[in-house]
Amino acid sequence: MILYRNMKKLLAITHPDEWNQLLPFNSFIRNLKELNGYEYVIAVVPYKGNIVISEADEIITIKDGDLFSYPAILEKLDTRRNDDFLNRCVKFCFEKYGSENIDIKSWQNTDYDDGVVDEINKPPLEYYRKSFEYAKKFFDDGLTITPTKKIFEYVKQKYGNLFNDKTLIVLTRNFTNKANIHNTANTLPYLEKTLNHLIDNGIKIVNIGFPPKSFNIKNSNYVEINDNLTQNELISLFYLSSGVMMAADAGGFVTHYGSNVDFYIMSEEWSVTNKQVSISLIDSKKTNKTISLVGLSDEDIYQNIINNIRPQETVFSKEKIINII
Repeated sequence: MILYRNMKKLLAITHPDEWNQLLPFNSFIRNLKELNGYEYVIAVVPYKGNIVISEADEIITIKDGDLFSYPAILEKLDTRRNDDFLNRCVKFCFEKYGSENIDIKSWQNTDYDDGVVDEINKPPLEYYRKSFEYAKKFFDDGLTITPTKKIFEYVKQKYGNLFNDKTLIVLTRNFTNKANIHNTANTLPYLEKTLNHLIDNGIKIVNIGFPPKSFNIKNSNYVEINDNLTQNELISLFYLSSGVMMAADAGGFVTHYGSNVDFYIMSEEWSVTNKQVSISLIDSKKTNKTISLVGLSDEDIYQNIINNIRPQETVFSKEKIINII
């Protein structure tokens, strides 16, 4: 029996948005491929997050700083929607492949498609509930996001001297405007004390954020990185470590947690404590280790780390065609 395959290419689009929407967008693309049989997918996505779109064969994007930049765009209190970005990318795709050969599907509502989520006209919880449902599908399928070998080698050469076999990355958050109630200073007020305990017991800490929450820790086993990183570079840094410590209450947790590394979780999931969402990604993830440190003493945190710390398995993504217009 000959099975029908959709001969048109899928062009999947989304506006610039919160980092936590990248993984749901990727899961949405996967779902479209399964339902409609698309054999070739082109995705429009902000440049820094393109590695998360593992289901695409080709990326259309613009340089960070043209029209918008991350993380600066996250600090804006108004909408992050950008029709000019989408229009330029769609036009490029039509010119390359012909509009008659393209089906356009949108994660958010756009001028091209009604989309799945509507962050403008619908209640925020409806938006996030749908996002977490799609993220959960990704984890239910046992999938992870992995960096490319080329970027990993670059990151290893640049930052490798900061890591040893007992180095953990801690992801911190210190926005000025964007939901600063979820900043590290509020979510994990005792984190500096905990980090000092780990450092005093031989654990090296690399603090990364966009921007990071700085700590007054004067020790050679403590480093802060506040660089202009892509997600590909960030996951490559994860690979150099022996695991990642982070809060799960907000911010980029959804997308970061999709990475192919071990995680040490410092707070309850927002999507669980919020009963109107009530979806656990931690319960869904089937790969890597996830170690809960919630509510533990500093010494118990240290013991959990020592009992679980290990090198990360370095699996890599295929290089994609990336068109920067």
